[in-house]
Amino acid sequence: MTVIDLQQIKAAREAPDTDCTERDQYGRPMKRFGLEYEMGGKLFVVHIDAYDLEDAERHAKAMREGISVYGQIYSLGTQA
Repeated sequence: MTVIDLQQIKAAREAPDTDCTERDQYGRPMKRFGLEYEMGGKLFVVHIDAYDLEDAERHAKAMREGISVYGQIYSLGTQA
């Protein structure tokens, strides 16, 4: 007889794709969250990595209090 764990199947289906998860320097899982803002009548989105929704909200609050542009990004390091 084969036992099927329906909760495990449901959790796998509802989990984010692997390209939407990271691990921090200690191996703890982080998830990707989208932040949106409007400017000039257009909607823009940026993403951050955070441990959970509460952590993402803390990041958004810190950004509201002060954020700066540090420069243009020329490479993500994904080319062979």
